[in-house]
Amino acid sequence: MGVRVKVTCRACKSEWDCRTGCGVMHGRLEKVAGLYPDGIQKAIMERAAQMEFPVYDFGYRLVRCERCRAVVSIPALSFGSDGVEYAGTCAGCGQEADRMETVEQTQCPVCGEMALEQEETGLWD
Repeated sequence: MGVRVKVTCRACKSEWDCRTGCGVMHGRLEKVAGLYPDGIQKAIMERAAQMEFPVYDFGYRLVRCERCRAVVSIPALSFGSDGVEYAGTCAGCGQEADRMETVEQTQCPVCGEMALEQEETGLWD
């Protein structure tokens, strides 16, 4: 099960409700690949076809979108240890967004302050 989180800026009081991790439906690579545009979906399936047993790691992760001035979740997929990652784009504007290693060490996309915090609010599947 994935985890829903609320990201809040203590400075400007902006809030975002996001999901992280993955759900039951993400246990099948075809379902995961379907979350990406056609070109990336094709690359994912071609990469998997090259592997005898395609082992992958998938989950939604938090990113900071400068264009939308928001914290959003994007799909992120990697295969084994080859270092190739397929990261989605912001659902709001379609642009690549800045990966957040930790919420607390990321500037707020609205006010620019280092005042973000996150709180788990539930589970999703």
